[in-house]
Amino acid sequence: MHDEAGKESEEIFEFNQICSEGCIMDRKVKSAWGSSTLYRHRMNGYKILLTHKELLEIIEKTTHCIYCGLELDWKAPRKVNVFPSLDRIDNEKVLRKDNVQIVCRRCNVTKRDRTHAEFLEYCNLVVNNNKANIIIGGE
Repeated sequence: MHDEAGKESEEIFEFNQICSEGCIMDRKVKSAWGSSTLYRHRMNGYKILLTHKELLEIIEKTTHCIYCGLELDWKAPRKVNVFPSLDRIDNEKVLRKDNVQIVCRRCNVTKRDRTHAEFLEYCNLVVNNNKANIIIGGE
């Protein structure tokens, strides 16, 4: 039987083994991001029902923000808008595989406490309210 730290180390090792030599560093960055993200949420009182390995699976599938489409930069400083941010889809204080997604920092800050559906509705309101002011192609 392994303690939680040993289990997490095994998961990180297994995660890194899947990758070819050229992307080990990228995977280490993403793995470290996943570990620190889970740790911060745990310290902030969130119930964690998501394993590090499950989060790494989500990370591997996520290259762009699902809201704005910008490419996420895993190596950017934390305050940069395209830095990845863990979003709770329905904003409950529980992290589960079916309730998290990775988005860019800017969209997550803008989303705040809205659910996924509420945020999309809000975005539509912003666009519809500003249709006359939208400049296409920099004109």
